Amino acid sequence: SMELDEARIITSIKSYHELSKAVENRAKILSDNNFLNMSTLLISDKRPRVVSRMTSVMLTLTEREEDAALLKEAKAFRAAIGNASEHVFPPALIHNLLTLASRIQVSEGNKRKESRPVRRFVHHKSMQCSFIVSPLNEDIRMNIEKKCVTTKGVISVSVDNEKNIVQLRVTPTVSSQTVVNTLFDCGAEKVERLVKNEHGNEERWEMSREEISVPLLPTYIEEMDASKEGASVVPSGHIKSNGGWLSSITSMFW
Repeated sequence: SMELDEARIITSIKSYHELSKAVENRAKILSDNNFLNMSTLLISDKRPRVVSRMTSVMLTLTEREEDAALLKEAKAFRAAIGNASEHVFPPALIHNLLTLASRIQVSEGNKRKESRPVRRFVHHKSMQCSFIVSPLNEDIRMNIEKKCVTTKGVISVSVDNEKNIVQLRVTPTVSSQTVVNTLFDCGAEKVERLVKNEHGNEERWEMSREEISVPLLPTYIEEMDASKEGASVVPSGHIKSNGGWLSSITSMFW
């Protein structure tokens, strides 16, 4: 059955994970074509548990910068990470996929200057907040992009104009009310926060401009990933020398 197959796959991946933790020469594993082909296949799987387990293995194997650099030319594997990060997976898994992708993106192998110490990657937790904003015309969208990215703790902003959805990647210290107040300051008349409760069901918490003084909205571990695409805006403080959204994510994770 499919469940049994998944269980067997998970068991195998767990074994790989234990191996990856124990082996000092991780470059040997990452240079093995058979391992890379298997990793690409599993990262391309649509089952969250499978992808999550395999992503954890790869995060362990790429803790050292020179090891992560070995995957720079693994085009099929990197494409699989990109495709998976656009899938409707739990935010924590998306976070780890983006961590892996950006870790590979900014890594330097033998070209690294000898005077520069070896980097060891460590990623910090963040959360995704999704809001439906009404109205969301061009002026309000521009205001949101300008004001939200300068709000302390806001890492990036993504806007889906068709669905009127604003997505923010924020640090755990940012309160929902702070974000909601900022959205109202930008001209919104009504804001709905999309969340998943502890049972995995979608909930909407609606506020109007007249209700700004109400208590803080609830915070959930899992945030609703309601927007598939959107133009992303990142604060200038997060932009690395290479430029671009992917490389700028590094300041969030490491």
